[in-house]
Amino acid sequence: MECQEVECQVSNPKETFHKIKKIAGKRSTLASNCIKTADGMVLQESKDMAQRWKEYLQELFHDEQEQEVIPPRQLKLDPEFLKMMFIWP
Repeated sequence: MECQEVECQVSNPKETFHKIKKIAGKRSTLASNCIKTADGMVLQESKDMAQRWKEYLQELFHDEQEQEVIPPRQLKLDPEFLKMMFIWP
């Protein structure tokens, strides 16, 4: 019955909004007061959660790939090129 009333009130947006809000009820927000360890245990203590975040970020940014060392390039600077780049006409 209430849904039909809402459909009839389409011409009055303010009234429609209030009826929909009444039908839907109050929304509850889900606060995250805990996190899980890597093996699924729930942590609720602030100290434990902070430690888990530290572990998570270390895992996230840990890179096991070998880093390739790129030697600096030896630039051969042509005098005409330097004139063109640093002397403005």
